[in-house]
Amino acid sequence: MSVRVRIGWRRNNRSVAITLYMPTVEQLKTLFILSFWATKMYLPVFLVRIDERTKNIVILAGEETEIIIYPNGKWRYI
Repeated sequence: MSVRVRIGWRRNNRSVAITLYMPTVEQLKTLFILSFWATKMYLPVFLVRIDERTKNIVILAGEETEIIIYPNGKWRYI
């Protein structure tokens, strides 16, 4: 799902707009569980980002941990 958001100011009589991509409910549930596991193992979570091309969530934690969460909620450790 994508949400179009208008920023609250105008510049040179133009409004500025960006598109935000919201994660699915399945992705949010999996993200919560995996973030809990990572912090329970004392791994710092450095980055959580949605890939705008594939709509996957990417998590970078610790020194070498990369996890991808697909829109259906399934995940893969890389």
